[in-house]
Amino acid sequence: MTMTRRSTSKRTRLARWFSHVFHPFVLSIITLPLTIYLSTGMLWLALLWTVICAATLLLPLATFILIMVKIGRYSDFDVSIREQRTGPYLVAGGGLLLLTAIIILGDAPLISRACIFAAILAAVAAAVINRFSKVSVHAMTAAGCAIVLLYLSLLAGLLMATAAAAVSWSRIPLKRHTLPQVITGWVVATASVAIVFALTL
Repeated sequence: MTMTRRSTSKRTRLARWFSHVFHPFVLSIITLPLTIYLSTGMLWLALLWTVICAATLLLPLATFILIMVKIGRYSDFDVSIREQRTGPYLVAGGGLLLLTAIIILGDAPLISRACIFAAILAAVAAAVINRFSKVSVHAMTAAGCAIVLLYLSLLAGLLMATAAAAVSWSRIPLKRHTLPQVITGWVVATASVAIVFALTL
């Protein structure tokens, strides 16, 4: 019995570590500059658009969720309760639309436009599905990042796919998602990237 509890505890700690280290915000900050750099070869451009993306989308969304957790409106930073996810989807949607305008007016690299368009499509799909069931945003983001990088670099894509597999697994023992919800995240990400990349690149 003690050995079982220890094993469960170790698995939970590992799952929690994967969820933190491969958090959607972290993977996005890694993937976007790498994608732009691999596509253009210009590091300064990759860093510039990463800062713009973080300031326009990631920072406002993280701040919103943190405030809602602090005042007790959300259960946790992962927003695990499905009914609480409408707000984050709306904030993310607004940030993505603003970012879309900025990348068009600012003549951002084509690959970054494709990534944002794919993110919008995935966010809309996830928001619609959220009316009936949860989508694992951790799995969806990680899978999307892996597929984008696979398009540009086999090595980078495989490394990100490994991270995606790890974080996808972690959501289940942490009881944040079921296996179907994790798989749905992968399907939404794969379809969104495939559709947008086929139409734009």
